[in-house]
Amino acid sequence: MKKPSYELDYDNREYADSGSRRVRLAALFVLVAALTAGGIYLLVPHHTEEPAPVQTTDPIQNAADTLAEITPDPDPVPPVPAEGTPPPQPDPQPEIVPEAVADPELTEDPAPVAPEVTPADQEPVKGRPHASDPVDDGPQIAPDAIEPYGFARNLQRITSLLESKQYVETRREAEKLLPELTVNSDQWRKVMRVLGRANVQLYFQQGKTDSDGAVHTIQSGDTLFRIARRYGLSVDALRRLNGMKPDESKLLIGKKIRVGASGWLIRIAKAARLLLLEHGGKPFAIYDVGIGRLGRTPSGRFLIGEKLENPSYQAPDGRTIAPGAPGNELGTRWMRLNAPAGTENPPQGYGIHGTADESSVTRPLSNGCIRMRNADVEELFLIVPVNTPVLIEE
Repeated sequence: MKKPSYELDYDNREYADSGSRRVRLAALFVLVAALTAGGIYLLVPHHTEEPAPVQTTDPIQNAADTLAEITPDPDPVPPVPAEGTPPPQPDPQPEIVPEAVADPELTEDPAPVAPEVTPADQEPVKGRPHASDPVDDGPQIAPDAIEPYGFARNLQRITSLLESKQYVETRREAEKLLPELTVNSDQWRKVMRVLGRANVQLYFQQGKTDSDGAVHTIQSGDTLFRIARRYGLSVDALRRLNGMKPDESKLLIGKKIRVGASGWLIRIAKAARLLLLEHGGKPFAIYDVGIGRLGRTPSGRFLIGEKLENPSYQAPDGRTIAPGAPGNELGTRWMRLNAPAGTENPPQGYGIHGTADESSVTRPLSNGCIRMRNADVEELFLIVPVNTPVLIEE
């Protein structure tokens, strides 16, 4: 028997297992390398350039593509919140303050400046509002009594008579109408103003008889000034009463001249802000007045003790302000009020005067004096003499 050769006798299974291991190792190496490369690719930042748009030969398509590039994306549609969920609140926007308008024609008028009011803990200043002043400081007026249509017709009739200078007829018709009216009502005031104009014209009208007022017979040494002082009148009043020219002063001995009427009474109603001039117990004329604030105008009986034309004003700081100068608060006339003899603790320093600020008439702004419009106080000054009684009532 032939002996086997061991050189070629080997195990094929062992060889096959060795080759399979090599293949598996190679595959594992490739897998690890791939995973490592992928991780490095993901970790290292890199930029990707967008490819340039492809330009076509169609100009319309090119324009559409360009417009699409520059057109912003539409706002996304907000999602619909679930039922019961409060709607989202918008982000607060910063307040935009408009710049001032430079054009003066477009600029609104500034707000009116309120008058400066003296604090309540300070002494009230004459002519200036005070914190303690009442809100409603106008005159108190009584209600009317006649129905408007009938009154308007009667008022028109007496006004027409006045305008036609029929003063006697005006006075007669007005005096007939007054008893039907409520004193201090608006209707009564209107009729009294017409009656006052007629009465004043008749009082200074020329050619009056002795019964229309007191008379004086000119004697040696008489002058207009002496006669006026004797009867408590002004020289201007004497000239007006006797139809003399403004610069006339010649007097004839033995001639009689009028020196005004007696029986005058001035009533001042503080609440109504009204001065009523009476003659012989009958209403003669009315005038608006202003009074003192906080009850500073005293009530009671007084007499006109002094009359001054174009008075100087003694300011609280001691300055003397000339007539007509800024700061002179007495206007064009001054009539001092004296308490009757024997009055205990008589008020001092009060009077009836004009005012530089006629808008203050009917208001309580003074320290206690009675203020009138200059034209009104000049007329009253001519009519009433010194020692005319004055009754100031609430």
